[in-house]
Amino acid sequence: EDTTQSLELCIHETLRMIFTGTFIRQNIGDDIVISGRRIKHGTFLMFSPGDLHFNPTIFPNPDIFDPTRFTF
Repeated sequence: EDTTQSLELCIHETLRMIFTGTFIRQNIGDDIVISGRRIKHGTFLMFSPGDLHFNPTIFPNPDIFDPTRFTF
């Protein structure tokens, strides 16, 4: 079981670092407020997974391969 869990953590970290696709498009279901700005229902947002996956606020030391970041 430990080997399976370690493998899963490595897979998650690999997918974080080597993401597929260049942009994700998301349709907003309900009105939301982000950083004080209202985004209305039905608005389409596009963002790059790399902006999230390599954001040090979300993933500390984002350039380092660290499967343990996915342990809880």
